Amino acid sequence: MMPFWVQNSPYGGNPLPLDDFSPEVRGHRLKPEFVLGPTSGLFLLLALDLSGDIATATAAKDAVAAEVDKMPSHVYVSVFTCQDELKAPLEPTTDRARVLKTLQSVESIGDPAC
Repeated sequence: MMPFWVQNSPYGGNPLPLDDFSPEVRGHRLKPEFVLGPTSGLFLLLALDLSGDIATATAAKDAVAAEVDKMPSHVYVSVFTCQDELKAPLEPTTDRARVLKTLQSVESIGDPAC
């Protein structure tokens, strides 16, 4: 992956067309397979290991929930927990209510596993 930023793009918030993009790295021209822009679908994978003090875990869940709630609607969010073993209680979704409900349902238990 090669991240880059285009200042004052003639395409606005859309990705550059592949034909208009030909990066060069160390003298070698690259042929990109795809280009993502600010409006492209993105994935956020949240891996939670909430062990120890329940007050700290609750504060962490609240902070993550507040940030997730601010994300643009095209961002898919998935939740993984790894208290005792790795589990995926929520597949990637743009449904913020489901994400927030899943975050709040994660319990703080045991010793760190991740």
